[in-house]
Amino acid sequence: MLQGVREQLFGFDRSATSLVGVSGGVDSVVLLHVLKEIGFKNLIVCHLNHQLRPKEAEKDEYFVRRLAEKLNFTLDVAEVDVAGYAAENKLSVELSARVLRYQYFEMCAEEHGADKVFLAHHADDQAETVLMNVLRGTGVTGMAGMRFMNQLEGGLKLVRPFLGVRRSEIEDYAKAGKINWREDASNASSDYTRNRLRHEALPLLSEIMQRDTVTRLVSLAELAREDDDALNVLAMEAREACADTGGGTLKCSELKKQPRAIQRRVVLNWLRTSSVPGVGMAEVEAVLGLLTEETPARVNLPGGLQVRRKSKTLTIAKQDA
Repeated sequence: MLQGVREQLFGFDRSATSLVGVSGGVDSVVLLHVLKEIGFKNLIVCHLNHQLRPKEAEKDEYFVRRLAEKLNFTLDVAEVDVAGYAAENKLSVELSARVLRYQYFEMCAEEHGADKVFLAHHADDQAETVLMNVLRGTGVTGMAGMRFMNQLEGGLKLVRPFLGVRRSEIEDYAKAGKINWREDASNASSDYTRNRLRHEALPLLSEIMQRDTVTRLVSLAELAREDDDALNVLAMEAREACADTGGGTLKCSELKKQPRAIQRRVVLNWLRTSSVPGVGMAEVEAVLGLLTEETPARVNLPGGLQVRRKSKTLTIAKQDA
């Protein structure tokens, strides 16, 4: 495993200041140890308390503090009210946690002068993501899952060195190296969609298909990623033709000229770069429905936003009170 991660990170500046998201779980704790072992010197250990498990969260924070001190890394800790944010913005707890986590990483990056954050997503996480995207309704982009490296709107790079590593390998590495970690009880809870996919759906699918469905879903993501990259080039060219000068609106007449597959990508890119949270295929198709004059002139979106059609132009705005 160590050699594979070393190859993935070949060419990265090991002396540059970088963030590492560390929850205290086995994945992120092993990631921190591995990064140190292969020579990353200036790491900022970032720990975010989601305030979902108050007593356990305090123990998680204490554990991460001790770990950062032991490995001689700087620690950055913050708290966010995920449940409150979810209720206020009409989002799921899972999506809210991700949005707030990325906001926290961006603030940490600015404070510490970092341009990237290492995350501990692994191959099993990738399989769960692909399956969840497919079941919720997605195209090639959703099937591509997470990428080894991508970039937030603010410029912060998200790097996932473990994306090709199975969770069992990570646990074996921790046990062999006598590395301690914290077990998150919420990972076993059936209250979250991802947990049910992990503990119920994927094992059942493997049993039915009589093969390891995780590796098949990871392979699907790799193939979809190549197609996705090629289509994205075409979609970016199309968006330039459809957008106004500032890129804040889309011209219906120009969008209609594009093939449906490119229309979807133009709209998806537009919504995401406009900070609309939780965008999926259903939202994209609803927005494309506005291209037909007979339909209502507005569509509600997550986060209290909506797309309006006015003067043959699509615009994003706050939902009416």
